[in-house]
Amino acid sequence: MQKEVFARAHITPVPNTPPASSKPVRSKPASSKPAAAPPEAPQSTTVAIVEPPASTLPPFGFPPRHRVTETSLHGNCLRIFNGLLALAHGAFAAAVFLLTVEEAVYPTYRGTVTFNFEDDSWLPVPSAPKEKMSLNLSYVVASFFLITSLFHLWYATLGWNSYKEDILRCENHWRWVEYGLSAPLMALLVAYFNTVSSFEVLLSIVVATATTMFFGHLQETTHIPHTDDAYHPTVHAISVLPHIMGYLPQTLVWYLIMSRYFELVSDLPEASPGPPPFVKYILWSQLAFFWSFGFVQLVTSWTAPKRFIYGEYAYATLSFACKGVLGWLMLFNVLVTSDNLSFFPDESE
Repeated sequence: MQKEVFARAHITPVPNTPPASSKPVRSKPASSKPAAAPPEAPQSTTVAIVEPPASTLPPFGFPPRHRVTETSLHGNCLRIFNGLLALAHGAFAAAVFLLTVEEAVYPTYRGTVTFNFEDDSWLPVPSAPKEKMSLNLSYVVASFFLITSLFHLWYATLGWNSYKEDILRCENHWRWVEYGLSAPLMALLVAYFNTVSSFEVLLSIVVATATTMFFGHLQETTHIPHTDDAYHPTVHAISVLPHIMGYLPQTLVWYLIMSRYFELVSDLPEASPGPPPFVKYILWSQLAFFWSFGFVQLVTSWTAPKRFIYGEYAYATLSFACKGVLGWLMLFNVLVTSDNLSFFPDESE
């Protein structure tokens, strides 16, 4: 009895825990989903401007004009060149006013028609031409010299910065404004001294010549440089169209002048000496000069934009030669003496 009590007193109580399982305990596999990254602080976004490729155009308008490097201007050579041209053209204009001794005012005529009312044909019948208005030739010659002088003076002085920026972007808006004013006056003189005295025909020649200058300006405006060495390829093809269309009014001008000249020469009697030599010089020299401007534009449009300045030199030199030849032939053959005008028939007779 005492042994049993003693044995119970030394038994340590065991907590009531479930029996261990005979199966091995497996660890829970790790989740296959990546752990969520901690939120990052907001960063400023930068929008990259990507320039469209050269073969595409924006939806509206034309691409921006590239500005060529300023070293292509060769310092102040262009500015000095324009200053010298301003002085030369101004001197020519002064010479016209100072050396003119004859009253060089000559008439233009307006052709009229009447209709035959006596029968049913209703055909127009030409009637005697009527005097429409008079031309003061000394004023016309001095005007195109003075206009050109003022534009070159603007390039070399107050308008130099604007003019320089235009040249660096391969365009010159003011040049076409000057041509639009001076070239019609020159074509008017060439036509008149080839016996075109009809007011309507002279007006057509003036308007068609000004229209030719408009197409020249349109070609230069749409001919956009892309780099220093190349023009924008898409508009390069488009800009050829205004150049081609400019030949239409110019062809009309010279058709009216040349057809009248050859008609007059063919009707002269065999004993007649024909037109004075200066008329032939004016006709053929101005024909060559006027068509040379289109050649300069064509060559300039197919050379690198960085060489555009050479086209500007060519335009200015050609303009000086064209106006100088016409002006001096007019001055010493007509404005100083009017004896040479006895060749021209009087349309009023």
